[in-house]
Amino acid sequence: MGGVGLFIGHSSKRGQINHYYEPEPSKIQKVDNLEYCLKNLIAIDGTPTTHDLLNNENLLNLSRDNTQLLVNKLFSLSRTSTSDGIFADLPSDDAIVIPRVFPLPKPREKTRWEMFAELKGIKKRKRSRKVYDPTVGDWVPRWGFKSIKKNKLNKPPIVEVKEGEDDNLLDKLSAKRALMKSKQKLRELRNKMEQGSGNKAKTQLHKTLQRVRESTKGLGKKGKLKGKTKLQIKRKPVSQSLSSEKDAYLSSIKKLNL
Repeated sequence: MGGVGLFIGHSSKRGQINHYYEPEPSKIQKVDNLEYCLKNLIAIDGTPTTHDLLNNENLLNLSRDNTQLLVNKLFSLSRTSTSDGIFADLPSDDAIVIPRVFPLPKPREKTRWEMFAELKGIKKRKRSRKVYDPTVGDWVPRWGFKSIKKNKLNKPPIVEVKEGEDDNLLDKLSAKRALMKSKQKLRELRNKMEQGSGNKAKTQLHKTLQRVRESTKGLGKKGKLKGKTKLQIKRKPVSQSLSSEKDAYLSSIKKLNL
């Protein structure tokens, strides 16, 4: 939705009297041969012009007529009345496609899990926050404090120890869980390395470097970068009197044993 309003006026330099132009009629004699894109409030006149018509008066008249045609087109649209005023309902389609300055960004590479889920037809769904724990007999959180996993660790089930097995079966289970965690961390590290194997754009690296510089307490103003040479300031020569300059030259000559 959008609204359009026009006000044409002229104010004197002294600011005492305001002179207004007489309003021009909304109906004009010009043929409506414009190409409109009302979504972006654009009207294009493709009529060829000669060199004789390219003066200020003709250009102002042509601009005025084209603007009036655009306003007439906007007022012909359907309107919506709200508490803020009356608005014209602009179309949602682009009649004129404006070219992009930069090319479209390349699609992000899929992770290993995304490719596996697409192959197996796995769709992401929102899980409930609470699950039923039969050991407690109540609904408990899925993760966090007093979750079902914490309850299983604090209250392990009865495990049958077969003949010939060690008594420290719970220690083996905890070691097995630790091994699974380490394997999961290795898989996460591998996925990150696979995602970061591509060449990053120069602008992205520059933004990352700028973000790292400004992430300090002094917002990057007091941080020092390694390997950065300091700017050497050339000091202005100190002016000396003729007598002191003469003595300096004589002492230099004496050091040469001439």
